[in-house]
Amino acid sequence: MSGRGKGGKGLGKKQRVAEFEWTPGQNAFNVVYVNNGDCETHIYTVPESKMDPILMHMFKESGAKKFMWDLGQEDTMEDLFENLTQKQFDKLTAEDGDDGDDDEEGDDDEEGEEEAIDDRDQVIDHIRDWIIDLPDKLSEPPGVPVNILAKFGIYESV
Repeated sequence: MSGRGKGGKGLGKKQRVAEFEWTPGQNAFNVVYVNNGDCETHIYTVPESKMDPILMHMFKESGAKKFMWDLGQEDTMEDLFENLTQKQFDKLTAEDGDDGDDDEEGDDDEEGEEEAIDDRDQVIDHIRDWIIDLPDKLSEPPGVPVNILAKFGIYESV
């Protein structure tokens, strides 16, 4: 036995999230993640403030209310890749703390802004990692009425 369950040691992230309190009318997103590998469906209600910046970008750019993606099939994510350039991805993930400094003033060429995403797998990996790291607390119902802005259905077969 490792003793992980005793005294909450090793669960620091979950302890911090436990302090999160929903407020009535708060903006949120439904995120459903189905992983064929573990045969489970994970349903989360994610407050706007904790939403992934790439998914927020997609929501704001498209104006859609429902998104359905299969992480193993790039063609189902074509709408995401059409609305996301490499420069935007780098900036959004840097603000999320995944990357370092992105304030390179001299790197502002006009063609670079419109470049398609170089490595689509990095976007898929980023989304997968974000979902996997969502705290269990967000899988519980909010307990108060919230404003659902959009729904994300994400499927992954292993």
